[in-house]
Amino acid sequence: MNSASYFSTTNSQPFVGYGRGLSLLSSSSSQYMRVSSLFLDLTYRSFTIEAWIFSTTVYSGDYGIFSQCQCTTCSNQCLYFLVRGGYLFAGFTHNDISGSQNLINNLCAYQGINGTIDINSTLVLSIRNYFNGYIDNVKITTCAKTSDEILTAATLAGYFSFDTPSPYNDNGPNSVNGTQNSAVIVSGRVNQAIHFSGSSSYFYAYDFFARWSSSWIILVGPYLTTNTWTHISVTYSYTNGLSLYVNGGYFGQTGSFTFTNSGYITYLQLGFMYTCSSSGSVSNSAYQGSVDEVYVHSRELTQAEATTLASS
Repeated sequence: MNSASYFSTTNSQPFVGYGRGLSLLSSSSSQYMRVSSLFLDLTYRSFTIEAWIFSTTVYSGDYGIFSQCQCTTCSNQCLYFLVRGGYLFAGFTHNDISGSQNLINNLCAYQGINGTIDINSTLVLSIRNYFNGYIDNVKITTCAKTSDEILTAATLAGYFSFDTPSPYNDNGPNSVNGTQNSAVIVSGRVNQAIHFSGSSSYFYAYDFFARWSSSWIILVGPYLTTNTWTHISVTYSYTNGLSLYVNGGYFGQTGSFTFTNSGYITYLQLGFMYTCSSSGSVSNSAYQGSVDEVYVHSRELTQAEATTLASS
């Protein structure tokens, strides 16, 4: 570590999964983390580099995110990933590619691109550059991931299969493991499921940003058949509002309305909203039954994707 520090979870800190991330809030202090004992040989090999980044400044020049150089003084023998003039930029020796989307201040972005590895530092034409913000979950895979795989890693906020031997763990990329109270694991739609039996029976996981609406938005679905598995998907976008899919089929939507980002992290809750009380048109009644294969995405799924999930 060179002048860099860590941050751990708080209710307002940008954060992905359990553990800690790198806090790099001053590019003038030359903050970075170096991995010098591991040589990652990328010669004649496909690879994918991924990371969550959270920018805290507006950029005009070069600001390094990730680099690997043949030697510490090599100027044209580097793989680097940086922000250049507000846009993402990657280079491998002189083979460069520039992104088309401007990097917005205070917004999390998921980015998927022989020698010492530097995180938060790049060497471009003998000049070192440093990123301002937070970096978490840096992954290097020795294969070229598909665009669908990268999209899933970037937008799958949580996946709870409730399968043994670790039924309450998050099987998605962020490791947002959960906790249960008076719930049990039973035979499920796919392998195992979690079963709830009343108001003292629930599951919760922490690390999901809360959003609020200024009005009560209600979408009433079909009558729920008991003692049979039913697949439900609820999606949201500004254009469509809430959309409901039942067993892969489109049921209806509310139409456009806006959410307000609360700016802090809260709980995902299943079975019973133990941190909430009854309010407005929604009563806090406890669900009784089983739940399986819970996916949480940070984007609106298409109907085709909802249908695929229902049939899988």
